[in-house]
Amino acid sequence: ASMERIQEAARAANAHAFIEALPEGYHTMLGEGCIQLSGGQKSVVALAMIFAIQKCDPAPFYLFDEVDANLDPMYRAAIAKMVSRLKEGNDKVEGGVQFITSSFQEELVRAADCHWLVTHAGMSRFHQGLVQDQLDIVRKNQQTAQQAVQH
Repeated sequence: ASMERIQEAARAANAHAFIEALPEGYHTMLGEGCIQLSGGQKSVVALAMIFAIQKCDPAPFYLFDEVDANLDPMYRAAIAKMVSRLKEGNDKVEGGVQFITSSFQEELVRAADCHWLVTHAGMSRFHQGLVQDQLDIVRKNQQTAQQAVQH
């Protein structure tokens, strides 16, 4: 992907400002012995790169497993908006891109067109549900996590 595409995707993911603030901006070396990023920053940079590549060399679908787990609400909202925009279509992929995503965060749940719910009652089963069903699960999971932190 060209630098222009990378910067465009970084802006859409709300990552441009923190990347520009790095010592050498987009050319900063990252990793061991170099600049370290937080888990959320690593996720946003990786997603911005995926979205930049999508514009040049599109894939018909992506599989994201809790890609938003380490993201702040601002970044989750930006990623959900970018996913929504890409799934609606572009000139290279007829009908848009499909995103198969597991998430316990509201932003990506709301961006989804279809919801599959997994239940565990002796054996795992899945069935199609509504966005509200998934949001109920997300909220219950968040409450459980908050209670665990308080104890």
